[in-house]
Amino acid sequence: IHHHTLVNRDIHRHTLFNRDIHHHTLVNRDIHRHTLVNRDIHRHTLFNRDIHRHTLFNRDIHHHTLVIRDIHHHTLVNRDINHHTLLNRDIRHHTLVNRNIHRHTLVNKDIHHHTLVIRDIHHHTLVNRDIHRHTLLNRDIHHHTLVIRDIHHHTLFNRDIHHHTLVNRDIHRHTLVNRDIHRHTLFNRDIHRHTLLSRDIHRHTLLGKNL
Repeated sequence: IHHHTLVNRDIHRHTLFNRDIHHHTLVNRDIHRHTLVNRDIHRHTLFNRDIHRHTLFNRDIHHHTLVIRDIHHHTLVNRDINHHTLLNRDIRHHTLVNRNIHRHTLVNKDIHHHTLVIRDIHHHTLVNRDIHRHTLLNRDIHHHTLVIRDIHHHTLFNRDIHHHTLVNRDIHRHTLVNRDIHRHTLFNRDIHRHTLLSRDIHRHTLLGKNL
């Protein structure tokens, strides 16, 4: 009696517009019958498209958000049907999490956009950092390990960009190999930590044993 439209259908009786008795829009379709807005009976938005029919928001029937896009159609959140986050970006479109369809993490950044994990498309870890942004693992694009550190940030392994080993330590942080930046061996121990070679920084041999 107040002349508020609750239902509107086109000439083919397709619902273009539907409101509940409190005048909340539950369904809205354009003239081509494409759904622009869909809400459940509790007025939770399940679906929202812009006038170009780009999906801006999509939830499943349990109200779990599957897709969020901004007004420029940049995907901010994308989850699979099991609610696993495949993509998460902040409002400036910086990727914080990127996973492939098998939920393998390819990129993970903290809220300050510092990269914590990078994996290639074959799931090989190229970079791994802890929450304090200390590099624990770094590999080049050919999967050659350049740096390995333990959880206390002690360097166990370090190679230069030509894959020459500069430092190698065992899991107890005992130095087995140490070379200078010119790849001259300053220190070499066997796996039993017996010193085979020791030189000073001028490469004068202090101790040398036959193998």
